[in-house]
Amino acid sequence: MAAPDEDLNRINSLDVLLYHNKVGIISRRSDGLNTFDFAQAYRDTGGFPILSLSFWSLAGGVRKDLWPIRGALPPFFANLFPEDKLRAAMESHHQTEVRPGNDFDLLGALD
Repeated sequence: MAAPDEDLNRINSLDVLLYHNKVGIISRRSDGLNTFDFAQAYRDTGGFPILSLSFWSLAGGVRKDLWPIRGALPPFFANLFPEDKLRAAMESHHQTEVRPGNDFDLLGALD
C-alpha cells in the first residue's frame, strides 16, 4: 500500500485550458518545484486568446522565461484560490487529496 504522500503525488501534471483549448501544462517535479509551460500550439497563436497579461513579455507575445517555483504555483494560478477560512474549508473538504497549503494538490482536487 502506498504512503499517503505517495498517493497525493500521483498526479504530476495539470492541463491548463482556455475556451476548451489547451494553453499549457502545470507540472509538479520530484524535487518539489512546480513549473508552468505554454503548449507549442498556443505559442504558435502568438498567445491568443490571452490567458493573463502577467505572462506577456515587454516585447509582446507570451514569455519564454517562466521559472519553476518551490512548493507553490505561479502567482496567476495561486491567486485563483480564496484565502483564510474559505481556503481552509476547501482543504478540509478535500483532505484526502490535499496537503495543507499545497496549491498544486488543491488545484488538482478541484479539477
